[in-house]
Amino acid sequence: MNVKSHHPLQELLAQLLHGIETVPTKEQRAMVQRACKAAADWHDEQAQSLRDQYSLCQLGEFQQRVNQYCLDWRGIENPCKKCGGAGVRAYGSTSGWRGGFGGQMITNDVCDGCWGSGSSDRSWLNLKRLSLEARKKMINENKREKQ
Repeated sequence: MNVKSHHPLQELLAQLLHGIETVPTKEQRAMVQRACKAAADWHDEQAQSLRDQYSLCQLGEFQQRVNQYCLDWRGIENPCKKCGGAGVRAYGSTSGWRGGFGGQMITNDVCDGCWGSGSSDRSWLNLKRLSLEARKKMINENKREKQ
C-alpha cells in the first residue's frame, strides 16, 4: 500500500497494512487510504480540541500558582534568584557547587546562592566558606605540628 503522508498515524496504519493481500482492487485500496486519512484527521481534531481546552497560557498560570503555593508553604517571601526558591539547582557537570573537575552529567545539588533555604533573605550555612575554613585550619594545624 503506497500512502505518502507526513502524519505518523497514517504512516503507521500504512505500515500495518503493507503486504496484506486482502485489499485486492484499486477501489478497495483507495477506500483504505481514505480511512487512514480520516483516522489521522480525527486524531488531529482531538489533539486541537485538547489544546483549546488546556492552553499553554492556562498551564503556565497553573504552574505559577503551584510555585507560589510552595513558596508560601515554606515561608519564602523573596525567593533566591539562582534556584527560584527550591533550595536545589541543576549543575552542568558532576562537580556541583564544589567546582573542580566534573563529568558529563547534569547533577542536582544544594543551591550555592541560598545554600538550601530557598530564600534570598536568609541563607543557610555557606558550605564553600565552611569547607575553605576547615581546610585552612587543617593546614595551619599541620604546620604547627611540623614546627
